[in-house]
Order: sequence, then C-alpha cells, then structure tokens
Amino acid sequence: AKLSDLLKKHQPDALFISEVRMPAAAPAGAKVGDGKPRRHSALATTSKSAREEAELILSFVRSHGYKAYWSLCEKKYAGTALLVRTCCIQPRALRFNLDLCAPASEHDKDGRVILATFDSFELLGQYVPNNGTSADSFARRRHWDKQVETFLLARQAQKAG
Repeated sequence: AKLSDLLKKHQPDALFISEVRMPAAAPAGAKVGDGKPRRHSALATTSKSAREEAELILSFVRSHGYKAYWSLCEKKYAGTALLVRTCCIQPRALRFNLDLCAPASEHDKDGRVILATFDSFELLGQYVPNNGTSADSFARRRHWDKQVETFLLARQAQKAG
C-alpha cells in the first residue's frame, strides 16, 4: 500500500528499488546453486506460487503506469528493480554489472546493479552490501566501494575520451 501511495502521489519518472527479494527466472526443476542458467531480467515463474506472485507484481507495476527493469539473484535474496513511467522516454541502454570488461547484459550475481542510460543522463542504482559487524563483511563492503569508484572513474575517462 505504501509503494502504491508513493507512486500515485509523487508519480516519479523513475524509481529504483533495492532488495526486491524476487528470484530470477530459471529452467523447470532448477535449484539454488545448481549452475543452471538464469534469466536475471525476468521474475521466476516455475511454480504455481511463483507465477501468481510474478503476475501480481507485474500487474501492480503496469496498473500504476510503469515498466520494470529487473536484476535478480537466483534465490529470494537481494535483487533490484528500476521502474520507469511508461509515458517517459525509456533507457536507451542498460548495464547490470560494474565490470567494464564484461558484457553489459551480464548481471551482478546478487542483482545489485542497474545502470540506465538515457539520452541526457545516466542513473546508477545499487543495492550496496551492508558493512556488517565482522571483518569479512567490512572487507566485502570496502571491496564494493572500490569497484564502484573504479567503474565510475573508468566511465568518466571513456566519455572524456
């Protein structure tokens, strides 16, 4: 109800949502960690409950006048979405990772990145790992921050070109 109220009241042209916790589409019978390919830009629909959940979400998005772009994890963890009003110009390009050597269509394994390129600007949405309380989680966050910095500096250099 709160998301619906926000969309109706403010009608943002674009809204980035982190931690969507929707699994990526997978082949029938796929299990977490089985190595089977996933479609990280699509909601899972392999079970009746997953289909119903996906249909409910997609119907909600459409009924509010938005198109959704997804970057999803293989399980109900992390994941991101970018909602863009259908009456607005849609992104001309999308990137789902912070590695400029990787194809733009290759998703971060946890679905943590959506970079939408519009004609006059770029919008980078991230679901940033939490610092946590352990040395390992803190190191993971520092590594993420360095990846973002490296990515943004490289993008800036490409554009200056």
